[in-house]
Amino acid sequence: MRTEKSFKNVLTSVIPYFFITVLGFLRLKVMLNSLGEEIYALNQIFIQIFSYISLLEAGVGTLITQLYYQYFAKLNKKKICEIYSYSKKLLKKISFIMIFCGLLISFFLKYLTNNNLTLYYMQFVFVLYLFRSVLEYLMYAPRFVITADQKAYKINLSTNLFKIFEMLVELALLLVYKNYIIILLVTIVIRYITYYVSNKIVYKDYPWLKEVESTQKLKVKQMGAVMSHKLAGTVYSNTDILLASSFLKPIYVVIYSSYNYIIKFINDVIYMVGSAITASVGNVLYKDEDEKKYITFEKINAIFIFFSMLFAVSLYACTTPFVKLWIGEDKIINNFTLLLMVLTLYFSVISRPFLIIRDSKALYKETRKIAISEAVINLILSLVLIKNFKIAGLLFATVVSTLLTTIIFYPIYIYKNVFKKSCFGYFVKLLLSFISTILCCYIFNLLNINFGNNYIIWFLISLLCFVLICLALLIINFIINPYFKTFSKDIFEFLKGVIHVKNKENN
Repeated sequence: MRTEKSFKNVLTSVIPYFFITVLGFLRLKVMLNSLGEEIYALNQIFIQIFSYISLLEAGVGTLITQLYYQYFAKLNKKKICEIYSYSKKLLKKISFIMIFCGLLISFFLKYLTNNNLTLYYMQFVFVLYLFRSVLEYLMYAPRFVITADQKAYKINLSTNLFKIFEMLVELALLLVYKNYIIILLVTIVIRYITYYVSNKIVYKDYPWLKEVESTQKLKVKQMGAVMSHKLAGTVYSNTDILLASSFLKPIYVVIYSSYNYIIKFINDVIYMVGSAITASVGNVLYKDEDEKKYITFEKINAIFIFFSMLFAVSLYACTTPFVKLWIGEDKIINNFTLLLMVLTLYFSVISRPFLIIRDSKALYKETRKIAISEAVINLILSLVLIKNFKIAGLLFATVVSTLLTTIIFYPIYIYKNVFKKSCFGYFVKLLLSFISTILCCYIFNLLNINFGNNYIIWFLISLLCFVLICLALLIINFIINPYFKTFSKDIFEFLKGVIHVKNKENN
């Protein structure tokens, strides 16, 4: 049952997201052509600024969801309603503080951008962007409940359909009106309807869910520790575009954000997969015996190692020809810079299982030094390297900071303190995986494949490359990781069981 819920959560999140991403590529190209480099770059800056404003949430969502696990295990409706009421009040307060801070920041936009736009215009559109973003926090409390109960798939479909609708409307507005303000106003309305419909689904599935008064005894613990993680994560993930905007020309923001959109797509898919199974892992860690916890983790680890290699090699092989078709040959980065960008994705994916354990066990206080160190190293190296090496300098700083902190110290801590096991075997698999990934990228660099000059030919050749890479990496992972075999067998048995049940129902 636990595996089935996780599988449904993954499917209803990931599959629609592919359609959303395809529309996203089209939207970015149309936005760049319709609104120009300055507005496009300004929109990217707004995304980064709000990432810092959202630090005020202080990890409430993660901690509230973690708090639900123990009460859903016993279906304690009274406690669940108390947590729901507490989270709703807390998010409302946080939302108003976000708006206030955003209004203050809007007066300093001239110092964060390098363009010819007036401060008044930038302030006005930023306030609209701010309200559109904060709206989700104001209406998110019910979704914590359904996520913690591993039933997020029940709202994923409607939410993603509304996202697709929003993007189609945005594309139409870009083509017809070419006005950023109109786009923001219309999408505010669409997002309100999206969140309203999602919440109605939650209330229908949990008719007993209601606000109660007695929430005084509730307290979200470790907010300070989570805040440290969020701050470190934001500095690590969201300073590159801010630095590029402040020190480099808008064209560098366009180039970096365009490549980063591709990387972000994969990272978002991995995040969705991780989020979909986090609740299941949380239940495992609360209910199951130690050896089963360890085996479950190793299976998850095995599949993420495989995906880190698959996505990294595939992107290295196919990204440059796509960017040439998508936004033009003048916005292509060199092979070394592309390799650095691919490695940021590789490290992000391969470290995800350890972050799932951190979130499931609420190990924020114990691991915050790792996160802070990563952010500090990344920021210092970025400031040192950006002037002479530009985008390559920013990416090199990210790769080095991740390798020296998260990649080394998270496995050491998790294996030792959570599973009471040695991490030596993991580092052997990690080294073999890393070497295999670099070799595969090098081979594709030597092959110098011609991907054609249109999207159809690019897609067909890329699909063939993806299949060949997948087959090669399946063989490699079957050799280097015994838990990959076990996980593959589990998936096969699950799918076999689903087909058997369907056939039985039809007969």
